[in-house]
Amino acid sequence: MKYFVVSDIHSCYTKLKTALDDAGFNEETDTLVVAGDSFDRGDETLKTLNYLVDLPHKILLWGNHEHILHNLVYGREFWSIREVYNGTYKTVDAISGIYESSDMDIPLFMIKNKETAAAKQLDKYFNMLHNAVEFDKYYVTHGWLPYEGNRKFPNKPILDWKTLYTSGKYTKREADDIWERATWVSTPMCVKPYEDVDFFPDKTLIVGHYHADDLARFGYLDSRFDEYNKLGIPFIDMEVTDEWGQTFIDKVRERTDITYFSKDGKLIDLDGCTISKTGGVNVFVFEQENDPILY
Repeated sequence: MKYFVVSDIHSCYTKLKTALDDAGFNEETDTLVVAGDSFDRGDETLKTLNYLVDLPHKILLWGNHEHILHNLVYGREFWSIREVYNGTYKTVDAISGIYESSDMDIPLFMIKNKETAAAKQLDKYFNMLHNAVEFDKYYVTHGWLPYEGNRKFPNKPILDWKTLYTSGKYTKREADDIWERATWVSTPMCVKPYEDVDFFPDKTLIVGHYHADDLARFGYLDSRFDEYNKLGIPFIDMEVTDEWGQTFIDKVRERTDITYFSKDGKLIDLDGCTISKTGGVNVFVFEQENDPILY
């Protein structure tokens, strides 16, 4: 079977479909792997949701934006500036069908109680999510594999991450929290803790979350700074609208849809900064005959 891996769609259905069509994706025979952050920020939430839920062959993974939305709906978090900054309010509006409500608890209540068709679809979507998937040559997850510490100061990798739920060392809530923390990691933060650990010796880790063009510019382990600078990505003046609807002219890179490949072959980053600037959806394609392992 052929697998098409994407990440950080952020409710950009049209960009997703364009990228998949360009890559030759066949909905009837191929499998789509989405490495998290399917919603928030974009304006095509319902199209994205319905497409992913109804697609016959797919593997959907948790991202930090899925955790934000899930925690809001099921009461582990409260509305804050973070939900504005991350565009979660746009997803809540679209799923509930209530826009600019004076009481933000009302649309959350509607979603939790599945009072709209979109809320029922979202409930299906949440039940389809996995933390990571293992292929013959690849691991795919959103931010990183589980580690100790916090997302700003990771200490060391959890080597037995595959058995977090079955080893008896952690409660389900603790294992959930470890995986959630891993969705938030900024890729360079994990460089040092993993330098001396052959954590996935025969695999390549595919992630999203951290903008691939930034990783290309600043390097990862092998310092590909010069190589990627030769691409000559220019800055252009572009009209940008922020999360609060303020429009201004900013200098942005003309390309942000770079897929980052580390020179050591151990890391691929797909986050093309899809929703902002001029980013697209990056697609990584490979084939494998046997079934993958889901975590």
